[in-house]
Amino acid sequence: MHRTDIAPRRRRLSTALLKQAPTALEVDRAREMLACLSDEPAELHVINVGTSQRGRRKDVVYHRTSAAYLGELIYLGNEIYMVAPELLFIQAGQWMSFWQHVEFGYELCGSYLGFPVFARSADNQKRASLRRAVLAQAISVHVHMRGVARARRALWYVREGSRSPMETAMMVLWVVPKRQGGLGIRAIEMDVHIPIEREFQNMTRRSHFYLDAYVRHARLNFEYDGRQHRLDTQIATDHERDNVLARQGIRVCRISASQLNIASEFRRVVAFVAECLRYKLPQDADYYVKQDKLRRFVIRHYDIYARAA
Repeated sequence: MHRTDIAPRRRRLSTALLKQAPTALEVDRAREMLACLSDEPAELHVINVGTSQRGRRKDVVYHRTSAAYLGELIYLGNEIYMVAPELLFIQAGQWMSFWQHVEFGYELCGSYLGFPVFARSADNQKRASLRRAVLAQAISVHVHMRGVARARRALWYVREGSRSPMETAMMVLWVVPKRQGGLGIRAIEMDVHIPIEREFQNMTRRSHFYLDAYVRHARLNFEYDGRQHRLDTQIATDHERDNVLARQGIRVCRISASQLNIASEFRRVVAFVAECLRYKLPQDADYYVKQDKLRRFVIRHYDIYARAA
């Protein structure tokens, strides 16, 4: 359904491969493969298993471990391997902030390419999403790995099915707890399949809809209106969709880029959502300071995403 430039595959490998420091040629080859992802020079980390042997290159960070996570390495080709995303999600707990970690979880469990690859790709859809259960399983297995506690906390706020960075931005604003500036919505799902009831099937040519973000108990659907939603044909489709959903008792709250980019507009959206969900918002000024910091964080790459969308 989706395409990707690199089709990684899991592959069993011998621990002997990991017991030797990489040669200069292997390091240079790895850098070439990573250069297509970013203009910034890649920082390479190398794990040697069960040995104290270390390389001498200053541009490589060497680590030693007694455990070989052989089933969680992905073969890229030319004898180069990368850490599987579920293992990387745990390790990211060592350096990512809480907001970054949650955002990263949405990227792993979504169907889009994250920054900076998003801005470089003509096709911003990746081939497959990682299931949230895979991340949870990795966390339950590697209970003593550094970063696992933060990974477990971040995963609590991650949902599957985001289709764009801006959908993720919207979700992070909704799910992050109030003490960090979010709205703290827990019972929210993404990419939810809603069949059209028989009595309303003459109102649309579709047999079902997929909802961006849905709070089932409140029958409230959030839709992020990106640039494609401003096309005349898409506007007509959206109106038809909203009308049918309204007849089925589902309210639609559409979020635009302007509402995310302008603090006063976003605050009014939050007030509307809180009223729909019967949430009581904190009234102290500190909450709105945190809310604005969170809003600025999730839209920090907006200009790049808008140009590439």
